[in-house]
Amino acid sequence: MSSKENDSGDTDIIHPLVKSKKVFVYQPKVRVDLTREVETLKFRFDNAFAEDASNEDIYNQTCKTLIPNVFDGSFSSVFAYGQTGSGKTFTMMGSNFTAGGCKGMHMSFAMNFYFYNGFNDMFAFI
Repeated sequence: MSSKENDSGDTDIIHPLVKSKKVFVYQPKVRVDLTREVETLKFRFDNAFAEDASNEDIYNQTCKTLIPNVFDGSFSSVFAYGQTGSGKTFTMMGSNFTAGGCKGMHMSFAMNFYFYNGFNDMFAFI
């Protein structure tokens, strides 16, 4: 949540359960009789990450394992989906604007791709 949302007393309605790869969304509702309730929506994913997960954490758990498959002739793609402003571009591209910069998925994949390819080529002649 943003500092503005925290200051105004808003409640975080997204609760990731990282180990079980689930995300709970708490949706406030008002019934026809005007009673208030909170509906809990449960979603299960291949991976779930908390707010404090780094781009490196996300890359290591989602993309890194794709590289050997590419060299074996498979196709791989990464699909980023989410609400506007949720961090898709930052996660994929990283940022050179933050202190020390932050690698995104593209740079991490490229670095590992060339390392993996060079590593395999080095041992191909032995």
